[in-house]
Amino acid sequence: MAARLVGGMGGVPVGRAFGIPIRFHWSWLLLFGLVSWSLTGYFGLALRGSGALGRRVTLAPVIPGLGPAEGLLVLGVVTAALFGVSLLAHELAHSLVARRNGIRVRGITLFFFGGVAEIASLPRTPGAEFRVAAVGPLTSLVLAALFWVVSTQLGQLGLSRTLTLPAGWLAQTNLMLALFNLLPGFPLDGGRIFRSIIWRISGSARTSTRIASRVGRLVGFGFVGWGLLGMTGLFGFGGGGGAGGFGSGLWQIFVGLFLQNAARSQAQESELEHAFDGLTVGHALGPEPAPPGRPLMVPVDTDLTEALRLMEEHDVGQVLVMADGPAGGREVGVLTRERALGYLRLRRELDRQHGHA
Repeated sequence: MAARLVGGMGGVPVGRAFGIPIRFHWSWLLLFGLVSWSLTGYFGLALRGSGALGRRVTLAPVIPGLGPAEGLLVLGVVTAALFGVSLLAHELAHSLVARRNGIRVRGITLFFFGGVAEIASLPRTPGAEFRVAAVGPLTSLVLAALFWVVSTQLGQLGLSRTLTLPAGWLAQTNLMLALFNLLPGFPLDGGRIFRSIIWRISGSARTSTRIASRVGRLVGFGFVGWGLLGMTGLFGFGGGGGAGGFGSGLWQIFVGLFLQNAARSQAQESELEHAFDGLTVGHALGPEPAPPGRPLMVPVDTDLTEALRLMEEHDVGQVLVMADGPAGGREVGVLTRERALGYLRLRRELDRQHGHA
């Protein structure tokens, strides 16, 4: 899964790619372990054949110098690592295109359900939203094609299935990743593509967000229902509700619940950002004294969202507002993060009261 979130989700920093921080959430270790273990068993079954008296034997040493069990484990771990690289490439594509469209990227975090590119603000145009969303599945499709070519070419060269099997699995997995992310379940990439289309048609970013988030929650409910059918084996789902059907159904329920929660969270984040539309720092100035030292300064006509972004970027809680620009202008007040958010709450309450009047 490669949903993009506006808020951060934590994680351990492990480095940078193209200047973008890369982090691992603790749950990624669980996913990595499960994928490695699953692949070890899958490769073991795929590389075995029938020997004398019908015994199951390994067709050939998986990795020279290692026993069959150790070789299969190494093969599973390496393939799982390449799967992680594929997820990272998907999120990097989102991040680089976002940055190219003027959207600040806080970083990339890999976690149990895949990866997220954490952005600091929403795209300003439907075209930017479409480009940022579409490049992720496109990257996964390109990776699927590359791994498929590698698998095919290695097979034609007569090389060991030890090499062709992982490449084939990575091709299939990247294809499934691309198709899954194209589902219209906001905040999946397909949901964001859907949002950009509604935005273009309606001309309203707020309306498109509300519609896309509702569809995203419906997709989440669909996964939960599908999972429940798989666990019980009703209507032939899940192979009769056996152990395999139960595990697959449980996973689908987890994915559905995650999608519902993510859609709700993204809608709330988007509503918060849209609530600042048309507002500048001049609307929320307070009587606080000027901060000491060399404070961060902004013009009085700066958007509230931009002022909050600058505070976060510079790790400060307030900015000095200038009437004629930050250079040589006249001080007109101080804007704090708390006052900006308090002003927003007041505006929303007044709008609510006006709507009921």
